[in-house]
Amino acid sequence: EKADAFFQQYLYTKNISFLNTAIGIYKKGDLFLAKIKADQQLQLESNLIWRNTAHILYEHAIEACYTNKDIENAFYFFEKSRSILLNDQINEQRWMADSDIAKQAQLKKDILELQTSLTSFQASSQAYSDVQKKLYTSSQQLDVLLRSIKNKNPLFYKDYLDTSFITLVDLKEKILQNSKSLLEIFTGDSAVYVLTVTPNSNALIKINKQSYDSLTDLYISFIAHPDLLNKDFNGFVQTAQKLYRLIFENNVPPNGSIIISPDGKNFPFESLVTDSNNQQPNYLLNSYATSYTYSVKYLTNQFAPASSNITVLGFAPVQYKNNSNLVTLTGSDNSLLHIKNYFSDATNFTYENATKRNFLQNFPNYGILQLYTHAADSSDKKDPVIYFADSALYLSALIPDRKPVTQLVILSACETAIGALYRGEGIFSFNRGFAAMGIPAAVSNLWSVDNQSTYIITELFYKYLKQRLPTDVALQKAKQEFIASSVLKQKKLPYYWAAPILVGRVDTLKTDKKNIAGFLIASLLLIVAGIVLYKYILKKRTAFG
Repeated sequence: EKADAFFQQYLYTKNISFLNTAIGIYKKGDLFLAKIKADQQLQLESNLIWRNTAHILYEHAIEACYTNKDIENAFYFFEKSRSILLNDQINEQRWMADSDIAKQAQLKKDILELQTSLTSFQASSQAYSDVQKKLYTSSQQLDVLLRSIKNKNPLFYKDYLDTSFITLVDLKEKILQNSKSLLEIFTGDSAVYVLTVTPNSNALIKINKQSYDSLTDLYISFIAHPDLLNKDFNGFVQTAQKLYRLIFENNVPPNGSIIISPDGKNFPFESLVTDSNNQQPNYLLNSYATSYTYSVKYLTNQFAPASSNITVLGFAPVQYKNNSNLVTLTGSDNSLLHIKNYFSDATNFTYENATKRNFLQNFPNYGILQLYTHAADSSDKKDPVIYFADSALYLSALIPDRKPVTQLVILSACETAIGALYRGEGIFSFNRGFAAMGIPAAVSNLWSVDNQSTYIITELFYKYLKQRLPTDVALQKAKQEFIASSVLKQKKLPYYWAAPILVGRVDTLKTDKKNIAGFLIASLLLIVAGIVLYKYILKKRTAFG
């Protein structure tokens, strides 16, 4: 409120010193909230309330920076407004020993089981009271464990407080290399702000919130429903082009790779229309390899290094005997076999072997995870769910007991990028759950996808990964090839190719299968060379007696 008062004083007097003072106080307010978060060691639910409450601070701060044309500080508040708790979780993983992770996992599982069992008893019963006592004890033990980790690792507290900040200069030098650009969105109560950063320029624009909301809602309703797209494709093209112009205005980044840091609604930028004619719209896909991130800070985290030989774990339950509402995913097992051909070390679990237990036991040991299954955002429970052959895995139960070596997760299932939206932290989806474990990237879907199209795009994605292309470029080329090779005109609609998005860090993975033929030829040449050398030495010995 003090900062707001200085801001209002500037608007009345136009004295720039009042505006600079307001921005400085907004920064102090942010640091104050960060210190409370670190000192109080609040549970996730309480922290989410804090993050939601703090959102108004960041909106007013960004408005002040916009008024002052202060893009450096605007970037600071953009970053502090998003996914701070996710970065805290990654820092926890980084500083925790395997034994601590195992203890934490067990305590979290106990707490989850106790919370679930509470629903079985009446609130006035003795059994309910007993469970509450156990729940309190387990929560206290978890709190003590986290505090002991902080005490053992002095640097943990420094990272947890998170007063460090990546500047625009750092962003350009460390992340926006090789023709990369960044586009960040902040959705406030009264306006939407878009920050565009390229290697050579910065731009901050303010968008009318009502225009933004109406266009994004219409765009999403078009793209996720093939019948509506077919019926009114011209209407979709006009909407997609209007939204493109609204977001990018006159700040169009150079062609290359673009990193999107969204806020609020999730939609694919790849199918925005940059320009169109009567034949075929020109999608943003054709100009940019696109990836999405929770924040720029997320991309700077120290993830586990990739191994020299990437291993792959594939899951395809195909049939769901315990859930008659889930249709059979015919062909998913065959697609896993096609993908396996790209690797020298791949393991597949299909049909009755594709169980939740097998997944939880095995996934931390593999470099790439490939899941062909059903999923849902489970909005009634605010807990996304993935289905296996025997049972369902809810996001809240995704608790690893060791640090995974995984570099990439491909969630080829419906709505795996969807979940409950928490203001200031984003969407709690399965790809975010994997990110919290220290897995740097995931490919997930924004809506219910077409099975056959999913198989084709996924296999094409691996084809380009094998060629040592960065993950964002590999996904871009997979979609472009799918569009170009589709015989049916309907399959060229964005509904069939725009759902899978890459969220997290962009990497070039060493996915080439070992060249057995080349190895054999090289071995044969060595043997021949050895024989020739042996004969030469023998001849010399004879010549000299």
